[in-house]
Amino acid sequence: MKSGLAAIVCALLNLLEEGAIPGKIKLVATVGEESGEYGAAQLTDAGWVNDLSAMVICEPSDGMKQIQYTSKGIVDYYVTSKGKAAHSSKPEQGEDAIAHLLEFATAVQARLAKLDRVDPVLGRLTSLITTIKGGEQINSVPSFAELSGNIRTIPGYTNQVIFSIIDGLIEELNQRPGYQLSVRYSYPEEPMPGQADSPLIKQLQKISQEVFGRPLTPVGGTGASDGSEFIRAKAAFPIVMVGPGSDSQHQPNEWVSLAVYHQAIRFYQRFIQDYFA
Repeated sequence: MKSGLAAIVCALLNLLEEGAIPGKIKLVATVGEESGEYGAAQLTDAGWVNDLSAMVICEPSDGMKQIQYTSKGIVDYYVTSKGKAAHSSKPEQGEDAIAHLLEFATAVQARLAKLDRVDPVLGRLTSLITTIKGGEQINSVPSFAELSGNIRTIPGYTNQVIFSIIDGLIEELNQRPGYQLSVRYSYPEEPMPGQADSPLIKQLQKISQEVFGRPLTPVGGTGASDGSEFIRAKAAFPIVMVGPGSDSQHQPNEWVSLAVYHQAIRFYQRFIQDYFA
């Protein structure tokens, strides 16, 4: 991602040196993309992108062979269960927080599985319980337990649909004696819709043919990005992702081809000139 940001900066510096800035361009650099896109959220809330007509995000796209125009959203959630401690030899004197939490985990996965709509590009919504912890010691009724879950959403289901299922189940279980469940969400992101044949994608494919000798392949993405925040802008505009980099993200040997990086600078510069023309 840093190589894409650097390539954009170099393209803009080249245009400045040539005195060839053809129109109003905004360089939007954000923090926190890996931890909830909160930088993009702050900039969107502050109105920084309300006047855009298009946005190109320089996320790695398989050596700039692909262009991503739609992606899944994300709902990260944490459910806490409070119980009552007691000696394990007298469990009737306590409330088992772990048992209550496991009941939630089983039920929520079953209810989310009923959301079986299939997006033609992104596939189905997915849901995982990713961490779970609780209890104090082996011979005590556990008084506390917590789990976290990760849901990847598709345009066919808004995040509100997910919230309704989780919140509704929490409320339902808490009607039972001894149940004390609560939920919190961490920077939920809506899925990013898009069109594979949009004018912006066609234009970028043309530029790719000029710079790389091949067109870009439109694809969808299973991971969320800053684009999921920028779609909240007051004005609607197309968002695509294309940038230098390989499929080695988050790996110890993450790498970027220098040749593709230098071509990316030309690609972005050529696109800016062509867009305003």
